[in-house]
Amino acid sequence: MLQLPHSRRPRRVLSLAAGCVLACAPALMAQQAAIAAANRPARQVLRRAIEALGGPAYLAAKNKISIGRVYTFNIEGQMNGYGNRFWSYSRYPGDERIELTHKRNVVFLYLPGKAWEISYRGPRVLNIRAVRAHHALIEHSIGVVLRQWFRDPRTLLIYKGEGERKGHQVERVDLINDKDDSVHLSCDMNTGLPVQVSWRQRDPILGSFVKQTEVFGHYQRVRGVVTPMVIQRYSGKEPVMQEFLSSVRYVPALPARLFTPVLIKHKH
Repeated sequence: MLQLPHSRRPRRVLSLAAGCVLACAPALMAQQAAIAAANRPARQVLRRAIEALGGPAYLAAKNKISIGRVYTFNIEGQMNGYGNRFWSYSRYPGDERIELTHKRNVVFLYLPGKAWEISYRGPRVLNIRAVRAHHALIEHSIGVVLRQWFRDPRTLLIYKGEGERKGHQVERVDLINDKDDSVHLSCDMNTGLPVQVSWRQRDPILGSFVKQTEVFGHYQRVRGVVTPMVIQRYSGKEPVMQEFLSSVRYVPALPARLFTPVLIKHKH
């Protein structure tokens, strides 16, 4: 490595460094001021959303039991059958157990980087595409966005103004994290509640990016937590899923056995 002569190096290096700092300081200060100005109204919208969802009660509610009915759609946007009754056990941020059928003998279990379909035949590992899709859903979920993205000082918040979403007058905010991933959040101007969250996801087959959207509705207060009882998901403009909850409970903890991929006994 080339080295400067010892007798000349300190003065020249200090002079160059000082000049660089003086030249860059105005631009850096202007950039910081612009970021702060963009963050301020966006931060107000997100704070109001957290308060509308229940404030401290919402932030502390990390274990949920849900019962409801779910409907899925095929690639042509047509509903698959008459839907399925489900029981869901979710542990923040992304652990989830979903039990299907009236006998609850078909189970999907999602843990970080892993997923299984479990039946009386035993656990079957789901393919990597299913694991990545679930991971993307969790990473861009409203719970993670408000609890993690918003609180991370490296996240850029941009207020996008007022608009209309699903029949609601909303305020729109973009969040961009340090991985250059982004989420677009729309909140009702009257209630402050989230109306929808969307993000771009790469299609594993086509390679292009497709907009993914979750829409929330029919909020109810459950033990201090204001909870959407209807959730709809879209890929592009096509519906993917509709979830209608009939019951929600928030609990201090969930048994570890629920998140262990073990054989389900066959029920006659």
